[in-house]
Amino acid sequence: MTEQQVDQIEELKQIIAKQRATIELLESEIERGKIYDHNYINTEQTAKLLDVKPRTVRAYNQQGLITGKKRKKEGRLLFSLKEILNFRKEHLKHWACFD
Repeated sequence: MTEQQVDQIEELKQIIAKQRATIELLESEIERGKIYDHNYINTEQTAKLLDVKPRTVRAYNQQGLITGKKRKKEGRLLFSLKEILNFRKEHLKHWACFD
């Protein structure tokens, strides 16, 4: 194997490790019932699911790519879990292999 191929393999391993961490996070949230009790997740959780920074999530919301609802008491954005999972599946190709 060439050095470039080795680098590509390492990069893919890092992507897979991040995806596994996200899956573990989701499984723990499901076990605790948090996700399905409310069916909405906050900006930070959305960022973890999409493997982006929270400011990117807010930018996606401003651009209309995803729809967040503001919680009036706290002023926090909440996103529909179903919408985020669909967005991830349709727009982020490296996640498609996990669905």
